[in-house]
Amino acid sequence: MTNIFENCSTHYSFEKNLQKCVNASNPCQLLQKMNTAHSLMIWMGFYIPSAMCFLAVLVDTYCLLVTISILKSLKKQSRKQYIFVVVRLSAAILIALCIIIIQSTYFIDIPFRDTFAFFAVLFIIYDFSILSLLGSFTGVAMMTYFGVMRPLVYRDKFTLKTIYIIAFAIVLFSVCVAIPFGLFQAADEIDGPIKCDSESCELIVKWLLFCIACLILMGCTGTLLFVTVSLHWHSYKSKKMGNVSSSAFNHGKSRLTWTTTILVILCCVELIPTGLLAAFGKSESISDDCYDFYNANSLIFPAIVSSLETFLGSITFLLDPIINFSFDKRISKVFSSQMKFLRSKVFCASSSSLSRNDKIIKDQSQIE
Repeated sequence: MTNIFENCSTHYSFEKNLQKCVNASNPCQLLQKMNTAHSLMIWMGFYIPSAMCFLAVLVDTYCLLVTISILKSLKKQSRKQYIFVVVRLSAAILIALCIIIIQSTYFIDIPFRDTFAFFAVLFIIYDFSILSLLGSFTGVAMMTYFGVMRPLVYRDKFTLKTIYIIAFAIVLFSVCVAIPFGLFQAADEIDGPIKCDSESCELIVKWLLFCIACLILMGCTGTLLFVTVSLHWHSYKSKKMGNVSSSAFNHGKSRLTWTTTILVILCCVELIPTGLLAAFGKSESISDDCYDFYNANSLIFPAIVSSLETFLGSITFLLDPIINFSFDKRISKVFSSQMKFLRSKVFCASSSSLSRNDKIIKDQSQIE
């Protein structure tokens, strides 16, 4: 077989997979376009997001362990606000891990990457985590709203048992929605038991999943926006009447404002790129086959959109626990005490080392 790229000035490692694509009119130009798309995807869609998500897993795991330790030491009435925090952190850890694994399937030859079951389980866990995260956002928002605006209802109706029931309902709803979502996403990625061969069927399924995701995300975002605006309006009226807001209220308002901002960014990251790609009829993945090669001139747009989606999502999941829990007085206090303990240990170790060095120098001077 003749090498269709032998006259090209620049060669790439993946071109050996494209030798069979002999119908290309300008293979060298298409090869450069495809390399540009791959470079965008591998840096903005894999290397940088994977590093961000790995750091996010470490930070979320630390915050989860701290939250669980705080939860055990609190009374029943004070535990309520941390139930959804545990759900939120657990979901964030799973999301970050899924992003790393999903993106690695496009660039690394990992085991089971060609099986339907692998993608089905992966997408189900990812969708379940996203829905659980959204549910925890909504739960925290509603608790904050009733705690500030309807304190008697919050005290009498929102018992610890009620919070556990709501958290279980969120998890159950996430499982029920994530299973069909994940199966259809896996079917779109690789052939398996579920097939949608025709182009019209595939387009209908994609738009149906997109519309359902829109409804869930917009409903959750609308709830958080309503609660955030209500809290800020309540704060404004209190200041106008000469009342001073407590520090706990200000921390809760700031925390909810940040959570709402995170959710708005998450909506943009999840919905806008998917909607654009679905509207233009483009796939989010780029593979080394002849179809992508022949259409390499149109690969730049989906590569930018898809990689930007992953990049912004990874930054969001990294910043969320850092900024959000800086508003939590208990977690901030535990973190400060641990940092002081580490500094004291480092200072004691350095002081003892300096003392030993001074003693050695003194002994040497006496000998001389």
